[in-house]
Amino acid sequence: MHECTGRIRRFRFNLPQRIAAVFLAFFLFQGMWLLSRNPDGAEAAAACGRALWLHPLTVNSPACSAMQAGPLVYRLAILPLLVHLPFLAIAFVMGGALWWVTRRQYGNLGGYTALAFCCFSPVLLRKIIQPDGGIPGTLGVYAGIYTMIGVAHAMQGPRSKWRPRIILLTVILAATASTSLPALFLTLVMGLSFMLWVAEGRRRAILPVVAAALGVALLAALVCDNFSLSLLIASCKPTGGFSVDQFCTFVGENPGFTLALLPALALYLFSRRTRYFGNTAPLLMALALLCASMLPGCSQGRLWALPFLFTFVGGVFADGYEGKHGKLWKTLAIFLLLQQVISCLRAL
Repeated sequence: MHECTGRIRRFRFNLPQRIAAVFLAFFLFQGMWLLSRNPDGAEAAAACGRALWLHPLTVNSPACSAMQAGPLVYRLAILPLLVHLPFLAIAFVMGGALWWVTRRQYGNLGGYTALAFCCFSPVLLRKIIQPDGGIPGTLGVYAGIYTMIGVAHAMQGPRSKWRPRIILLTVILAATASTSLPALFLTLVMGLSFMLWVAEGRRRAILPVVAAALGVALLAALVCDNFSLSLLIASCKPTGGFSVDQFCTFVGENPGFTLALLPALALYLFSRRTRYFGNTAPLLMALALLCASMLPGCSQGRLWALPFLFTFVGGVFADGYEGKHGKLWKTLAIFLLLQQVISCLRAL
C-alpha cells in the first residue's frame, strides 16, 4: 500500500518502524548516560563556534587557532553545556539513515541486524563526547554515497524525479565539505564509481549533474567557512594513522561485531548469490576507507567505514536468513548481538 500525498510518500509507523525506534531509543539512552558521566564542557570548541557566528568577517580568530576539523563542526558547538548534543543528534540521524538504507535493500531482518550493531557500538558512542569531525564526517560520507547511488537510480527514470535527489545530494556535499575535505574527496571518488556502475545508459549525464551539485556545495561551504579557504582546508591537517593498539582495542570492545564479520565475509566469498551490488558496494567502500585511514588527514576513515561494515553484515546475514540454514544464521545473529550488547554496556 503506497498511498501518497502529492509527491511525498506517507510515513508509516508500523511494527518495523517501531522496532527500529526501540533500537534508536536505546542508542539515545546510552549516549545521554555517557554524556552525564563525561561532563566535559569543551570550552575551546564552543569559543571557536561563537567566534565564527559572531564575527563572520573575521577569518583568523585566536579562538579557532587549534581547529582540527571543518568550521561546520565548531558552528554546531556554540554552547559549552550543550556542546555534545548536536553530535548525539547527528549520530541518531545516521542510525536512522542506516536503517532506511538496509531495510530497503535487505528487508526487515537485515535492517534490524545492521541497526542493532550500530546502536551498540562503543566506538560511535564515544565519539559523541568528542566535538570533532568524526560523527558529522561519518554521516556525510555514508549519506553522500547512498544519495549518489540514489541519484544514479533516479536517472533511469523521468527527469522530474532527478531534482529532489540532486538537491539532497547538494546539501549533503556542502555539509561534508564544511566538515572534512578528505571525506568529501573520498565520497566523490567512490560515489562516482558506483554511479557509473549503476547508471547504464545515462553515464554521460552523471558528470555534469555531480559537477553542478559539487559547485553549489563548495560555494555553500565557503559561506559557512566565512569565505576563507584556510578554514575550508583546516580539516586536512595530518593526524595519527593506523596503530595495532587501536585495532586490538576495537576488537576487544566489539567482539560480537568482529565475529560477525568473519561468517559474513565467508558467505560472501563462497556464495555467488550474496555477491551483488547491494553487498559489494558497502564492502568496497569500507575497504577504501580503511586504507585511506592510513593517509595524512584521513585518520577518521576507520570511523567512516563503520556504517558501511554494518550495512555489509546486515546484507549478508539477510541472505543467510533466507538460505538453507536460515535458522542457524538467525541463532548466530542473536548470539553475536547479545555478545555485542553486553560488551558495549561494559565498555561504557
